[in-house]
Amino acid sequence: MNNIQCAFDFFYLFSRFEFALKALKYYDQTKRDVKIDWPRFALEHNDRFKIDHLDIKDKEVANYYLENPPQKQVVRDGEIAWSRTVPDYCCQLDLLLLYIRRVRNNLFHGGKFKGMYFDNPNRNKKLLENGIKILNYCALLNPEIKDAIESTG
Repeated sequence: MNNIQCAFDFFYLFSRFEFALKALKYYDQTKRDVKIDWPRFALEHNDRFKIDHLDIKDKEVANYYLENPPQKQVVRDGEIAWSRTVPDYCCQLDLLLLYIRRVRNNLFHGGKFKGMYFDNPNRNKKLLENGIKILNYCALLNPEIKDAIESTG
C-alpha cells in the first residue's frame, strides 16, 4: 500500500472510530463541547487488550508504538520542534490510543510533510499501518463499536 492510501485508510478508520465512540456516548455529557472520552474507553477495555494477552503479531504491532512512539510538535525557543515526552495516561491501552491520536494530529495538522520536518517516511508509514491494526483490534473489543464503525449512518 502506498503512503497516501495508508494515510487515507488511517484517517478514515480513525474518524469512524470517533464516530462510534460518540454514538456510544463516550464523551462528557455535562459539557457543551464534545470531547471524546478515550480514557474511559481504554479503562473499560484494557483488561481484554493487555499486550500479554495478544498473539505474537499483535504484540509486535503494539510494542512498535510503545518502543517508537510518535513525537509531539511543540514550540521551543520560538521554533517548531519535536518532543519525546510521554503523556499522562491511565492504562496501557490509553497510552497506545494517545499515541494513535498523536499520529492523527501530526498528519492532520501538518506535522509531517516534505522538508525539515519529514523525518522518516518508513517509520511514519509503519505508525499508520500499526495504528490501523490497533484501532481494528480495539473495535473487536466491543461489538457495538465495530457495528457503529461499519454502519453507513
